Amino acid sequence: MSKMYIEVDFNSMTKDGKRVLVNTTFRPELLKHIFPNQEVVLYTVNDIEVDGHIEMDKDTDGREWWYGVPDWSTRRDNTTDEG
Repeated sequence: MSKMYIEVDFNSMTKDGKRVLVNTTFRPELLKHIFPNQEVVLYTVNDIEVDGHIEMDKDTDGREWWYGVPDWSTRRDNTTDEG
């Protein structure tokens, strides 16, 4: 089975630099397809992709926050030669 590709903004890394936010506010359909410890590919369009897995935390209000944990040793360039 192939890994799910999830577009992320690597500028939204957590303060410790270990996780990147998976934005389920703008992409609520992801909630039907992701689960903790799921192996995924995290990517940005025309930039990089990296293997990783999913984690979920709840804040004090009970809101769920989903994160991708990148394995930087798998970083790949996914730029195109357009334009």
